[in-house]
Amino acid sequence: EGTSITPRVFLIAGSPVLASGSPAMHNAAFAARGLASDKASSFIYDRLETKDCDVLENVLRGLANNDERHICGASVTIPLKEAIADRCDSLSPTARLLGAVNTISVRLNSAGNVVLQGDNTDWVGIRKVISKKLVASADSMSSCVACILGAGGTASAALFALIDLGVTDIYVYNRTKSKALSLCRRLGGTAIECLQDLPKTVMGDAVVPNLVISTVPSAA
Repeated sequence: EGTSITPRVFLIAGSPVLASGSPAMHNAAFAARGLASDKASSFIYDRLETKDCDVLENVLRGLANNDERHICGASVTIPLKEAIADRCDSLSPTARLLGAVNTISVRLNSAGNVVLQGDNTDWVGIRKVISKKLVASADSMSSCVACILGAGGTASAALFALIDLGVTDIYVYNRTKSKALSLCRRLGGTAIECLQDLPKTVMGDAVVPNLVISTVPSAA
């Protein structure tokens, strides 16, 4: 009689994720490390298509109906990065500062209860891309003028990355200005209501950003 296999399942959660390449990439990595689904200690990376934070939390805590999978963690994407942060039992210092998570680890505490640990690694990846771009274009951090489009969880990571790199002229544009204002008050930067609000040079010309970071969905 064969050994029962209880795979350790990880998820990409949010919407839209049906076309995400993450499962193929992670499952290939699991297979390369000898952790394919036909092994006794197997790892599987799957999708959870949802915009509902309750659905995601229930799946992670093992409370979803007819779902007996051993969920070990999730990569979180739009539109759940900020909402699920409030449902985590603990947050890394960066996730707490940004108010958003993109990575959740599922653990059991000493009482056997599920604990959700949230982290934010978005800013690390964004920082690497920005740093390479500025070095390649010979622009210095101090002379960079950056404009972030959006004011959600990914925007907070982008803003934090820019500030960490030493960029000081940062503008945040969002169609709901109050959200951009809230983000800038928390982390830094200047909220603008329209691109015409960018400052003027001494010659009266509008300052043109040499770095634009869009964090809004492609369909927005």
